[in-house]
Amino acid sequence: MDAFKAMETRHTTRSYHDKTVPQAAIQKILGAAVKAPSSMNQQPWHFIVVNAKDAKAKIRRLYDQARKELNYYEQDTSFMENGALVVVCCNSAGDDQRFSCLMAAQNMLIAATALGLGSGPSITLLQSKEGAKKLRRLLGIPKKIAPLLLVTLGYTDKKPAHYKKKKGLKKVLHENRW
Repeated sequence: MDAFKAMETRHTTRSYHDKTVPQAAIQKILGAAVKAPSSMNQQPWHFIVVNAKDAKAKIRRLYDQARKELNYYEQDTSFMENGALVVVCCNSAGDDQRFSCLMAAQNMLIAATALGLGSGPSITLLQSKEGAKKLRRLLGIPKKIAPLLLVTLGYTDKKPAHYKKKKGLKKVLHENRW
């Protein structure tokens, strides 16, 4: 699938088959991530691939606790355990480096779609100070490294009942000035 088709068809996935994502696919997705542009070519990103079932189960529990703490609606969170989980981290919390790492994450999402995989970015766990601290401890993330985003990857179990249609270009494009 070409990049434009992947961007057009990509959507956040919250339901995966309990089927292992091949290591080669994960490597290809992360290979796309590290080709992202970065401020001053700092390439500040780091990725933690979590495939171990026990670690994913612990992260799911932390995710569930964060959702409760943040008063989020009830949700089936099995997607945190099915498939693969990648924690996108950054060398520092500076805006320029964070933006660079998020561009790398966007490349991951497009690459996953191009490979026929679903993906789901989430910051929920990291919005909870306690959850973020426990995630750091669980995965051994150094203090100087900032976890920014969790990305689930997997084989889509079912398509969402509805998609919110994206705004057309005419609604968001301004030329020369607002």
